[in-house]
Amino acid sequence: ADADNVKNVLEALRSVKAGKVIALGKTLPKRFAKGKPIRVTLTYRLPVPTSAPASRPTSAPAATTQPTTVAATQPTTSPASQPVRYSEHRAGPLLVIQQGDKSYVWVEGATPLAVGELDKGFHDKLAAEMRDRTVLRLDPDKAVSFTLRLEKTSLRFRRSGDVWRYESDPFVKIDAQKIQEFFTELAKIKAQRFVSYRAKPDLRRFGLDRPAMSLSVTSETGRTVRLNIARTGPIGTPGMYASSSEVPGVFILAPEAGTKIKKSLGDFQKKP
Repeated sequence: ADADNVKNVLEALRSVKAGKVIALGKTLPKRFAKGKPIRVTLTYRLPVPTSAPASRPTSAPAATTQPTTVAATQPTTSPASQPVRYSEHRAGPLLVIQQGDKSYVWVEGATPLAVGELDKGFHDKLAAEMRDRTVLRLDPDKAVSFTLRLEKTSLRFRRSGDVWRYESDPFVKIDAQKIQEFFTELAKIKAQRFVSYRAKPDLRRFGLDRPAMSLSVTSETGRTVRLNIARTGPIGTPGMYASSSEVPGVFILAPEAGTKIKKSLGDFQKKP
């Protein structure tokens, strides 16, 4: 899971407070009933006071309770060191829908049924890509070769010891530090979002059967990491379709990600 987006969701759910209640009654207004809301259920646990039995508190009638026990840090009989018990609770389901520039939320099965209005950002946080969006896993110190293809141009580099060489012309002096920086920047690339989760997507549909840019990096163990980038992306959206050997599916890369990859031979050469 993408840690940043998960954290954003939990922060948003910490205190869901509507700016105003726009509907209150027995049934859901038709404008919301026809939508496809995001459905959120949150499971959490609370410590049970040592003086209380490990059962569901009467203050949380809608919660389910599953006490768990964690071993005490010191084997003493003092109350402070007794095993900690927890009761498990469930909140929701909370349904969230976006209409215009607003988010609308309500609790399924609540009586009366109240629909609250929040800003659009609340829905956006819940709709964010929860999958880990890292698409390249590179260890610069273990890379022994890489090939960069840009349209009809192909650049091949190979490392021997600490020295990198350009395969087409071994007399070209290559700066190892620049290649290190190149790999470091590549490792930071993340997908904006995934458009296909299939292990074997239709590459032709996304223009990835003939990519505009491609990168392959081979490590000293013989493992090769590949990244392909198409010429285009979704209509009306900045970014390009891309695929990686590290993750299944097809995703969108931001234009600046393409800039990090689009290098020439001069970008790796030592300055006189």
